Amino acid sequence: MDGDGYEYWIDCNEHNNAVHPGATEFCDGVDNNCDDDVDEDAAANAPTWYLDTDGDGYGDTSRVSRACQAPTGYVSDSTDCDDTDPAYNPGAEESDCTDLNDYNCDGFTGYIDSDGDGFAACEECDDGDASVYPGATDAYCRDGVDNDCDGVDDGTIAFGDLRFGDLVMTEIMIDPVASPQWFEIYNLSECEIEVEPFYLRNSYGEEEQLIDDCSAKIDSGDHLTFSTEDEEEFDCTFDPAITTLENNNSLEITTNSGNFLESIFWNESLAGHSWSLDPGAYDPATNNDLGNWCWESEAAYNSDDFGTPGTDNSACP
Repeated sequence: MDGDGYEYWIDCNEHNNAVHPGATEFCDGVDNNCDDDVDEDAAANAPTWYLDTDGDGYGDTSRVSRACQAPTGYVSDSTDCDDTDPAYNPGAEESDCTDLNDYNCDGFTGYIDSDGDGFAACEECDDGDASVYPGATDAYCRDGVDNDCDGVDDGTIAFGDLRFGDLVMTEIMIDPVASPQWFEIYNLSECEIEVEPFYLRNSYGEEEQLIDDCSAKIDSGDHLTFSTEDEEEFDCTFDPAITTLENNNSLEITTNSGNFLESIFWNESLAGHSWSLDPGAYDPATNNDLGNWCWESEAAYNSDDFGTPGTDNSACP
């Protein structure tokens, strides 16, 4: 009836000439070859399915099956790069930039270390310079390189490279009772200061001496003390035969090359009490306001003298 060459008692559908014994089976819901099976696995247009062992929705390209409907445990996607672990598939996230694993199967990882310093790009501040990474030595201050990635171009700076505002004189013992004369400077800069020869003079230039025997370093936010005698509680010395505080009313610090750094003034002395700058006024631009200074009367560093050499000052009343 349908002209396909098969009689009705053999043909299972005499109204469709594409259906008869020996016809090609397709996934179409029809028993195309009249064998009483519909949509057989060997159908000409049966898709390929891939075994998804880890159940992440992505299959293994090496383990396949063809069928009109997906066999149990099989999926249509074949892009899994590790079908034994659901953490690995093309849809996985790579949110940890320090992880060396290629979770999303794209041939790359979240980890990048272009300069080979052992720190991922996301962990450091310059992945193009192997000398820059957290914990590196920031050897040179103000060289434009933050070697240790702490957000500050710190490190060491030579005294001769200091500029106005880097340090401030914070305390001076003009007339001690039982100790030598001394004065204290404070490092306001972000750098560790390496002390090298500098000039100490009164502001009128009548007395001047080169301090050239102090090899100390001052951390940022720390103090350094200079005394007329070599005593354990002080860091460095100066010569009272050249610069005596008691007979002056001013003190000035300049670099060896003559750059002015700091000066203070006073108009009286009080035996046994240091002249102390209020901690809230540690600023060389304002430290000559006498209203910010006071005589230390609370902290004693020996039985006769009051002061805080090498430590934070007491607040002025």
